[in-house]
Amino acid sequence: MSKWHDDKSKVKDVFDTLRNYGICGGIFYAGVHSLSAAQTSHASIIQTISGIAFIFLAVFLFYINTKIVNRLFREWAPDSWLGTVATLSVCALLTLLSVFMLTHSALQIQTSNGERIGDKTILDFVQGSTAAERAPVPQSPPATPN
Repeated sequence: MSKWHDDKSKVKDVFDTLRNYGICGGIFYAGVHSLSAAQTSHASIIQTISGIAFIFLAVFLFYINTKIVNRLFREWAPDSWLGTVATLSVCALLTLLSVFMLTHSALQIQTSNGERIGDKTILDFVQGSTAAERAPVPQSPPATPN
């Protein structure tokens, strides 16, 4: 009785789906980048529309690829709990990775005054202040050895 990893086409399917998730992430990043660039350029309508289209395309392709992964796992282990556990694990890990990548990308977006969103605190957003206007945090002097 052969294992699923003994078949080259099944191993190829695993790497194909990983590659497809990477392509979805690249398309999503292009959409987010297009939206952030639209805030600073004159061709903002075209960039906004293309950014939104890229984001919707990435989400749609992500959904299709997830359905394909579900089908592949169910074919590999039709009467076993392994297919369900593998599907749930892969979807959970990819969701966490997607949230991390989106958060990381969003923190790099610059505001109109040139500051990155990641450099601001919640208090800055509430008060409307910039990081340069905040008072510096006092540093404690280094301890001297006795």
